[in-house]
Amino acid sequence: GALRAENVGGDLLARNVDGDFSAGNVAGDLYLRDVSGSIAGMAASDVTLSVDFEPGKTYRLEAAGDIACRLAADASGRFELAAAGEISVDVPGAQVEGNRGQRSVILGSGEPTVRLQSSGDIMLTGLAADPAAMGDFGERFGEEFGVMAEEIGAQVEAQMADLERQLSKQLSIDFGSRIKAEDIAAKARRAAERVQQSVQRRAERQAEAAARRVEAARRRAARETERARRLAEAAQRRAEAAQRRAAHKAAEHQSRHGGAWAFQFAGPRGPVPPVPPVPPVAPTPPPDPVSDEERLVILRMVEHGKISVADAEKLLGALEGK
Repeated sequence: GALRAENVGGDLLARNVDGDFSAGNVAGDLYLRDVSGSIAGMAASDVTLSVDFEPGKTYRLEAAGDIACRLAADASGRFELAAAGEISVDVPGAQVEGNRGQRSVILGSGEPTVRLQSSGDIMLTGLAADPAAMGDFGERFGEEFGVMAEEIGAQVEAQMADLERQLSKQLSIDFGSRIKAEDIAAKARRAAERVQQSVQRRAERQAEAAARRVEAARRRAARETERARRLAEAAQRRAEAAQRRAAHKAAEHQSRHGGAWAFQFAGPRGPVPPVPPVPPVAPTPPPDPVSDEERLVILRMVEHGKISVADAEKLLGALEGK
């Protein structure tokens, strides 16, 4: 029949639900498998979903962590995915539309509609292993311990041996004659390898994205530096032109007044007393040159209209000790 969970303080693992499933608030992880009816739920951590989506049913899940949806080879549906992190789709024949944070994935006939929303990442993949053979162990093996993928291979055999001893003791049967532990270990190792490859691919994608962001920042910095250099050169040219104009005006003024004084005569002057010697004065150290950072700040003030070009020239002259 139907299953409804109002509040769960930890994780929730639901299997073989012959009806609708709903969960109001799951404080931990949510694992769903083989649910024949509609699904609605919210989880404060991760969600793992492995069901056969049927037309006419409704499917809506929200997670504060990551969502992993595993699909059978003949799965059909329209998956509306929204994530704050990355959305990865690794399903043959899938039609993917949308951008990085919101995508629409169509499989088969496009029915039913499955809505998944995550504050982390969303991963849409095919079944990683045979669920019937892996059981509950397989549910948690590939998902809950995915971050420890590199260590799983070395621990699988010890876990299988311990499991064999426990079952043999509790059920008093020959575990080796009923279930081949080596086959389970091999499947577990293959699942661990797939998880490790998935983690490696995600890390490579993140590294590539980071490299692209660094290169874009480098290009922006180069453009800003070149622009600042051009502004500084233009300001320097304007300052030199202003100095030339001022020198030219001073020369013209002196020439005009000097010509008028050339024909003036003064009476005889008395003797000029000798000028006493001036004690030597230590040379004044040259002013510190204006740094590129100070020039860039002044140019940015001109660019934003906070000061005029003339004010900028005066400020640069004052900083240079002119």
